[in-house]
Amino acid sequence: TRMEQMAKELSTNDAQINDFESKMKSMIAQITESGKDIEARDGEIAKLRNALEEAEKRAQSTMSAEGKKTEQLVVELERAKKELNESLAYADSEIKDRDEAIKTKDAVEVELQTKL
Repeated sequence: TRMEQMAKELSTNDAQINDFESKMKSMIAQITESGKDIEARDGEIAKLRNALEEAEKRAQSTMSAEGKKTEQLVVELERAKKELNESLAYADSEIKDRDEAIKTKDAVEVELQTKL
């Protein structure tokens, strides 16, 4: 009869609705779980980003400190070069003066020997 057929269709529709609701609940649970996984991964990514930023800051600070040390060493090296050049110039001058004194002494000795 028509009523039985409608009852059967309603029963089938109810079963399909219940199946659909079950699938929807399962999908919502999966989405919720995925959201938790994403939040956890976001937290891990944020920690890694922070660690990377800290490492970059430390590296930059170290490079800056090394740069300052290098600058100081260059200044010290230039000062040492200047002192060495000044010392060499003074030594050269002393050598020339002594050479002149020896030549003068030798000339005086020759002159004295010729007079004797």
